[in-house]
Amino acid sequence: MTDATMLELDAMHAQMIAEHDRGDRSGCQDKNRAIHFRIVDLAANTVLKVTYANFMARVMRARATNNYDASRWPASRTEHEEIMAAPRARDPQGAAAALHAIRGRRALPFLRR
Repeated sequence: MTDATMLELDAMHAQMIAEHDRGDRSGCQDKNRAIHFRIVDLAANTVLKVTYANFMARVMRARATNNYDASRWPASRTEHEEIMAAPRARDPQGAAAALHAIRGRRALPFLRR
């Protein structure tokens, strides 16, 4: 990842946080989606792009419903901060570990049911 790309992602992330701080859930979700799609785009992998687009079309409703729960917002913000720290440090393994940990934390409530 280049410095310019990281600056671009940081700017997008800052916009998302600003929407979060204003309490604009729709704007925050729009920015979040844009960040995710930009990261996939940066991978320059056509198969990944198509797969991700198809996957996101199916999960957007669930994600939107989940984010209507205001108690979920602070955790979501923390997760994004954890993930963004790794690329800033040029630490791909750290990014993978953060993503894995977050997915695990999210899965635990469902596994306990």
